[in-house]
Amino acid sequence: NDDVVVPGLIKLGYDPEDAVNYTVAACWEYIIPGKGVDIPNMTALNFPLVVREAIVSHLEESPDFETLMQFAEQGIVDQIQFLRDRYGSLEKVCNHTWYRKSPLMSLLIQGCMESGKDFARFGGKYYNFGCHGTGISTAADSLAAVKKLVYDEQSVDKQTLLAALEKNFEGFVPLRN
Repeated sequence: NDDVVVPGLIKLGYDPEDAVNYTVAACWEYIIPGKGVDIPNMTALNFPLVVREAIVSHLEESPDFETLMQFAEQGIVDQIQFLRDRYGSLEKVCNHTWYRKSPLMSLLIQGCMESGKDFARFGGKYYNFGCHGTGISTAADSLAAVKKLVYDEQSVDKQTLLAALEKNFEGFVPLRN
C-alpha cells in the first residue's frame, strides 16, 4: 500500500525521505522507526456505547430508523470532539500520559541523546497520537437488529427493547438471541 500510505504520511507533514521508511506497528498504525514517539492508539471511540446511548436516549422519540441513525451519528461526532478536546495537542497528550524515562529507548530515537531530551517526552521528530474505533461490527449489528425488529417488522415495540436494555436482557433471552 505504499502508493496510498506514503502520500498520506507526506500530507500529514512527514518528510518524504522518512515517509518511505514507514513500518506498520500492531494492526494498522504507521510509524517511522527511529524518528517517531508514537502512541497511535492513545484512546478509543467505543461505537457500541455510542449506539446504545442513542437507542436508550432517543429510540422513543425517533419515528423512523433514519432519525435514530441521525442521533447515533451525532453521538459519534460528539464523542470524537470530546476525545479531540482531551488529546488534541502534544501538551495535552503528555499531561494525560504516564511516561517512564527510558535511556535504552532514547538511544533508539534519532536525536534524543544529542538533544538531551528523554525519548518519552519530546525527543522524537514525529508524534503520532491517535484514536481508533472499537466494536464497529457490534454497533452495526445492533443498529441492524433495531431497524429490522422495531422499524421494519415491528415485531418488538420500543418499550420492550428499552426494558431489555435496562436489564441487560435478563428475562429477555429470546429477544437477546
